Amino acid sequence: MGIRYLSAAKWLLKRLRISHTPFRAAMVVELARLQLHDLTTICLNKTDMTAEGISELSKAHWPLLGNLNLSQNDLDAAAMHHLSMMCSPKLEVLELAWANLTSAGAYWLAEGFYPFLTSLDLSYNKLDAKTVQYIANERWTLLQY
Repeated sequence: MGIRYLSAAKWLLKRLRISHTPFRAAMVVELARLQLHDLTTICLNKTDMTAEGISELSKAHWPLLGNLNLSQNDLDAAAMHHLSMMCSPKLEVLELAWANLTSAGAYWLAEGFYPFLTSLDLSYNKLDAKTVQYIANERWTLLQY
């Protein structure tokens, strides 16, 4: 079943989990184009997501998205730059564990607009204390440690 069939279905999807499934570029484009206005949670961990894929996801219009899981993907600085441009004003939970995140990528992450972010999972990444402190800046006042 292709991604495009999700948009043809008459479901009001709130949660979508597509974990441990290698994504081809065309699949990410289809996913980003889906009109899933009720989507609150999307789990894309271990999907071989690339910077190109994150770029496509950043174009998606999911106004209620509150939880995004991109753990266990190899997210380089370019991918994090694209993620920082994703418009998710209601995002509360961002999971990036085991994402091969480096300081360069983390600095791009800090540029994102996530005013309601309360949970950020950066476990098992290559970050030093200075970078983590920079990420937890004054713009993310709701972030819990």
